[in-house]
Order: sequence, then structure tokens, then C-alpha cells
Amino acid sequence: ALAVLSDYEQIPRFMPDVRKSVILERGPKRLLVEQEAVSQFMMFSKKVHLVLEVFEDGNAIRFTDKSRKSFQSYEGSWLAEAKNGGTTITYTLTAKPGFDVPEFILKRLLKRDSGEMINRLRQEFAARALR
Repeated sequence: ALAVLSDYEQIPRFMPDVRKSVILERGPKRLLVEQEAVSQFMMFSKKVHLVLEVFEDGNAIRFTDKSRKSFQSYEGSWLAEAKNGGTTITYTLTAKPGFDVPEFILKRLLKRDSGEMINRLRQEFAARALR
């Protein structure tokens, strides 16, 4: 699971809304990853830009956006834990957009997009498990 979550440059292959994901810097346990994604809702679309400072530590990946181009704040984490012969993944994200969007639309978008992200990740986890 962590191999998929930390395969930053391959993310656009299995997460189609992510158009770009490039490692800008790599150090021991710390990376800088630039990402661009497009979120669409009905006839509207919004391109978001992130420069994530990523810290990898054992079974955890923590990230914070340093660019502040699309979000006033954006930070979160992935935590993978072995459980009952499988892996439980906990995802957290706190984000405050830097653009105007009604809260009810933002909540719908985040719920929809996070559900789609989880489905895509499950597919990629399964595909890599078969290799």
C-alpha cells in the first residue's frame, strides 16, 4: 500500500484527475512534490496547484502544501497499519481553498473526489498485488 501511495510520479496514471506529479527534490525521508489536478463539477472546472512537502516515516506519509497557490492551507497524512492479514489505511486532510466556493458545493466535491480516489487506489493496490 505504501509503495502505491509513495509512487508520486506514477500518480497521474491511476488517478486521472491528477494531471502532473513531479518530484522536485528528494532527501532522506523528505520530498518536495509538485502536483496539478483538475476538479470538475457540472459545467465548472478548477485547476489546483500544489507543492507538497512530504515526510515519509515508517508507515506514515505526511504532507503540507508550500505553494499556497490554490489553498490557504492544505495538509494531511496517510497511515498504513497491518490488521487482520491486510492493511488498514487512514487518510486525513485539512484544506482551506484559496478561491471562493460555496461550502455545500465544496463538501459535495470533497466527498465525491475522496470516494473516487479511494476506489482508484483500491484498484491500483489490487493490480500491484497480482504482480
